Amino acid sequence: MGKIRKCKLSWHPSNSEEVIGYRLYWSKGDRVSYDSNFFELGKVDEVCLPDVLKLDTRYETSIMLGITAVDIEGNESDMVTLPAPYRTKVPPPPSGLEISTTEDITAMETDNADRPPSPPDPERLIPEVEPQHVQRRSGRSLSFNSNESRIKYYDDVGYRKLEID
Repeated sequence: MGKIRKCKLSWHPSNSEEVIGYRLYWSKGDRVSYDSNFFELGKVDEVCLPDVLKLDTRYETSIMLGITAVDIEGNESDMVTLPAPYRTKVPPPPSGLEISTTEDITAMETDNADRPPSPPDPERLIPEVEPQHVQRRSGRSLSFNSNESRIKYYDDVGYRKLEID
């Protein structure tokens, strides 16, 4: 199912005090008349398309629209029509969607809060390293291995930047 952009159909209201509402006439093609299908709109001066017309957007459809004012006795004004038909057409969908692997690898941070901790792999044990220290402007030193430091974001080139709290 495709989507079509909503449009606002509006008109200047009749200046008669006896008008109680409007009728929106519609017909497929490029002609509309009093014999066409219509909707009673009430006393409004705009509607949204295609909300009023429940149309099948799978097929291109041209619809001619006309509006009349209706008085309390059911009499109608002359019909005012659009200069060109309203078109309901969605473009054909793309085709050939596929996914394939490449030789490139991208590092992505993950949120491990929802995962249970995995047991350590004895073949991939990381050797203990003496902690290095970083000097902040305040003079306080923090260890890279401390819980107070963490990788926060990537710069424009893709290098990780360390943010020290």
